[in-house]
Amino acid sequence: MKNRNHTFTHQELEEQLTLISGSNPPTEGPEEIGAPLECAFYNSDDCEATGKCEITKETCYPESHLKGAGCYAVFSFPPVIEKNSTDLYIPVHRSQYQKLGCIQFQDPEMMGCAHDSICRQSQTVRTVGHCCCGTPNCNGQGLEQLNPAMMSKGGVPMYGIFSTLLIVIFLLACFVIALFGYRYNKQKEELKRKKFDKEKTNAMENGNLPLVAPEPTETTSIEMVEKPKALPISDFLLISKGRFGCVYKAKWTENGEEKQVAVKKVCESQKASFEAEKSLFDFFQTLDTRYSAIVGYVCAEQVGNEYWIVTDFQERLSLFELLKHNEISLTACGRLLLSMLDGLQFLHDDRPFFVGYLKKPVIHRDIKSKNILVKRDMTACIADFGLARAYDFATVRRDLTAQVGTRRYMAPETMDGAVEFTAAGFKAMDVYSMALVMWETISRTKLSETDTVPEYQVPYAELKYDPKLNKIREHVVTKQKRPLWRPEIKENESTQKFSSVAEQMWEKEGAARITAGCAFYLIWNQVMKGVTFPEESAKWDMEQGLEEEYNFQMDPAGTERMSKYHADYSLPHPSPDPINDQCPPVPPIPIVTENGTTYPNSTPNEPQAEPQESQIEECAEEENPKEERFFSMITGEFVTREQRDALNEADSFNGSATGNSFS
Repeated sequence: MKNRNHTFTHQELEEQLTLISGSNPPTEGPEEIGAPLECAFYNSDDCEATGKCEITKETCYPESHLKGAGCYAVFSFPPVIEKNSTDLYIPVHRSQYQKLGCIQFQDPEMMGCAHDSICRQSQTVRTVGHCCCGTPNCNGQGLEQLNPAMMSKGGVPMYGIFSTLLIVIFLLACFVIALFGYRYNKQKEELKRKKFDKEKTNAMENGNLPLVAPEPTETTSIEMVEKPKALPISDFLLISKGRFGCVYKAKWTENGEEKQVAVKKVCESQKASFEAEKSLFDFFQTLDTRYSAIVGYVCAEQVGNEYWIVTDFQERLSLFELLKHNEISLTACGRLLLSMLDGLQFLHDDRPFFVGYLKKPVIHRDIKSKNILVKRDMTACIADFGLARAYDFATVRRDLTAQVGTRRYMAPETMDGAVEFTAAGFKAMDVYSMALVMWETISRTKLSETDTVPEYQVPYAELKYDPKLNKIREHVVTKQKRPLWRPEIKENESTQKFSSVAEQMWEKEGAARITAGCAFYLIWNQVMKGVTFPEESAKWDMEQGLEEEYNFQMDPAGTERMSKYHADYSLPHPSPDPINDQCPPVPPIPIVTENGTTYPNSTPNEPQAEPQESQIEECAEEENPKEERFFSMITGEFVTREQRDALNEADSFNGSATGNSFS
């Protein structure tokens, strides 16, 4: 779903959405595209800024795979609650209106509307409400919100408590029965493992060849299990170390061929993250082809008490390390932005650009510069899928509703507990995080010989190191602060366009942010200006003329080159190559040795051994676990997993109210 009221005209939005449909593969049968829909339009920000507070009209035009349109409204919590009211729904007062408008969507199920002709709230949040409907001007004929007086502390209607309580009791009984069965089987398996483990060799005492043995199953006895099989990994060199694990550069030898791999080792406490990442990589393996903007997967195995994820090694390490130690050229900046947005649109879209198949959308939930790797050719790929989940349109997964991620990169709605539990809502959180990564990249771009590039800074560096969630929420949500651009960025044509796209990606409201596919389209048009492919584009050049403004959707040669690039990794990336840049030149490849990682030509005025501020920041964030918080209906607040479990256990004994949460 897309809402572009803040910046783009409807004609520009129509062109960008046509791009998505034009680059997507055709479906097996014709799809019916809905009629245009007129909706009421209002923006409280415009009202405060310009005094234009009247409610007007706007129209959405469905097209391509965005084949439907609907009206929506966003409103604030009522200032006064009538405690004696027994109505389930109450009208929304005009003073509560925040936004009215229309949106496009791929499938009606993604809308999640409570009523087709009435804009009626269907979900409860803490400080802001939203509703949607599907008939003309339905959001301008009065809004209805759930009555707070009829809700429990967490937002559950009173009449639903009893039925919910019965369901909880039934599920609890099933859980107890299953738990006893599980413990009984676990004891039997443990006895088998004790005997089996005696035959294992310590993984770190065999020349760096980890021994991974298949686990016994119900149909195989210990005697039938083969001896442990060695993974062909050797020559481990430490790249980085954190509280929960380490990342190594290593050598993978198979069938006489060698290649460099990255091995991430995590401890027992991170087993859930390991299993989630393995599950996502297994899902990627089921697709027809690999995608170059996603890190290549080798294998995932349990090794003793550790869990290993083995992926392709990227010589320039992470984008964070690249930017921390180097300035980059404008050409390199464009290629990095283009390739990491390419990876995000592949994850998010069920019909990604440049591939010929459909897939489930994937929500990453921890986009940051440390989780984006840089290849030798200065293209980027997305990595670290420990918090990522594949989105199922039929149901909202319980583990998608947790408040997770790196605090500094969390979207405003995530910190404020106002997440819209739809595919578009979850994707918008990734888009916000990617905008901050784009700011990091653009800020380290040298625009000319006289341009002075500031030292690398993390987003919101003014909050110092390891800020608490409440402090970031006050800065980003309450004060609505965003990272600042230096003046030179806005004076250059390319970086002005890049920064404008990033600003549209970090909008306050998730529904107002452009999608990853739209951002890719805008960056592509800027990066590829003046780039032609004579063999494929001769006809297009003759028809359009080389002086015409470049347009992604009108150039089949560019899209064809990208499709071929993703299908054959030996082909170069279609974007301009920064290899010949001199202002500045392409950064040298970091050197990973037994004594650590060195960065040639890095910080010439300071010894490399002294940690810089950004290095301290890295340690501070690595030392803290990624926060995972859940909305509790008992307290009406976000709590930790331990607090939630304790509240649910106490509440189940008291029998007062349901202990369920959105998690």
